[in-house]
Amino acid sequence: MGLFSKKKKTEEKAPATETQVKSSVPEKAEVPSLVVRRGSRSSGVNTLILSRPHITEKASDLSGYGTYAFVVRGDATKQEIAKAIARVYKVTPIKVRIVVRKGKRVMKRHGMGTRGGMKKAYVTLRKGETIEFV
Repeated sequence: MGLFSKKKKTEEKAPATETQVKSSVPEKAEVPSLVVRRGSRSSGVNTLILSRPHITEKASDLSGYGTYAFVVRGDATKQEIAKAIARVYKVTPIKVRIVVRKGKRVMKRHGMGTRGGMKKAYVTLRKGETIEFV
């Protein structure tokens, strides 16, 4: 706006020294074991791929055969999931299968609505490799 910008600033900032530049850069935060970050397709914002392991009776039965279940982001691909599993758990995935579960329709206060759905990934590992959940 032109009303308040009549006075021009004539001060020039002095160039930053090396110590100032190094201190202004934040240190890299430690990432928890299940959090794997990747760049978003639309912007430079980091997003999560793996949400959590999906621990159910079926998933625990499959773990005996070397297959583990995870809840993942809705836009995650098989290749991204395989890289994330390899990086976090230090194992080699052979096969990644994806299941998309739609949210159930439920009656809400003001009519029909839906619960949130989920995307699961079943990851098969090489023979002899296991993943230990806490």
